[in-house]
Amino acid sequence: MKKSFYISLLLFIFALTLSGCGSKKTAENKVDSSGNVVATENSDEEEFTASAFEMMGRGRSLHCTFSYEDEKEGAKQSGDFYVDGRSKKFRSEGESTTKATKDEPAMTIKMKSISDGVYAYSWTSLNEKTGFKMKLDQAVATSTDKNKETQDINQAVKFRCRPWTVDNSLFVVPSDINFTDMDEMMKKITAPAQGGGIDLCAICNQIPDATQKGACQKTNCK
Repeated sequence: MKKSFYISLLLFIFALTLSGCGSKKTAENKVDSSGNVVATENSDEEEFTASAFEMMGRGRSLHCTFSYEDEKEGAKQSGDFYVDGRSKKFRSEGESTTKATKDEPAMTIKMKSISDGVYAYSWTSLNEKTGFKMKLDQAVATSTDKNKETQDINQAVKFRCRPWTVDNSLFVVPSDINFTDMDEMMKKITAPAQGGGIDLCAICNQIPDATQKGACQKTNCK
């Protein structure tokens, strides 16, 4: 797997956290049989390029589509993002695709994330029965770290957004997924001897799923 793929994927999702005042219009939003959102929205649409943190400052209830390409890591991420501007609740559905290399084929991973206003929960199609959770204040603190492994979160992302009427049923956390607490996991991680940065190998060692752990260790553990 590409270097830092797992941690950048998680931080990208966790960083998309907004707050502020929401819309007062009413509409009905639905979730289909696959758990994907089918939402009713207002027609006003705007398109802009911004970092995740610039996006946070808008303080509005929105449905956005986003796309992000990390040329260094050879990964593309895209999807849909629903946020309640009155709180820190959001729902993100998307996928990340890595480029094929000499040693590994291209891989597409579907990912979902939900915030209940206190924690951000995230899981992927690699294993839909396990995932990660992180307190929102810790997620923001981690993603604003200036070391090179997390600074890419400030790169520009293309957003296309419409006002969205909030449906709180979309923020219900699945009860059949076992979430590992990243706050506790990070406490067990020792930074590299040179100082600064995140010890990716230590993060790999904490991944509960054996397949994911092995792929992560193959690239990040020497």
